[in-house]
Amino acid sequence: HDGISWSQPLNLNPMLESDGDYYPACLSSDGNELYLVKTSSGGGDLYVSLCRENTWTKPEKLGKSINSISGETSAFLTADGQWLYFSSDRAGGKGGLDIYVAKRIAGNQWGKARNAGKIINTGFDEESPCLTNQGKTIYFSSKGHYSMGGFDLFYSNKNGKKWSVPVNAGYPVNSTADNNFFVIKQGGKTMYVSKINTVDQTGEDL
Repeated sequence: HDGISWSQPLNLNPMLESDGDYYPACLSSDGNELYLVKTSSGGGDLYVSLCRENTWTKPEKLGKSINSISGETSAFLTADGQWLYFSSDRAGGKGGLDIYVAKRIAGNQWGKARNAGKIINTGFDEESPCLTNQGKTIYFSSKGHYSMGGFDLFYSNKNGKKWSVPVNAGYPVNSTADNNFFVIKQGGKTMYVSKINTVDQTGEDL
């Protein structure tokens, strides 16, 4: 972003008591809750660390309403802090990774997670949910729908309680490579996205 300078990154691993087995999933809108995925042989589980007096607490595992014996791979907390959207390949889904949603009861207690439904989820993988416009627009990555190849970024708008048919964000956001892991800000006007650039034999980026 033009005009913005960033401080040097601070290594959080010592605070989190991590050996590198956590990776960030999302940060709450107030900056005080950091949701993490802890990798394991079974896939992964979701944890949360809290910012307390300029330090971060040891991550606490989310309960059985969120985590399963299968893998949880990404998460997004809505701006009001009340809804957690996350991806999981648990049994009973539409196929592969699906996006689920759960409502906060209090603190780190969450209600039963429900599948986001067949309009969003396909028989392929859906993950990296991100909501904007007061929760009325969802962005996510999918290998299904009409993907250009691998994961593509899609978006859908909520009409009442139902989501509209997802729309492919198109080129240049999407390519034939995997397009995944991003954050949407300012009501969809700004996107921060991770990108893997392929390199040819001369070492130049393509």
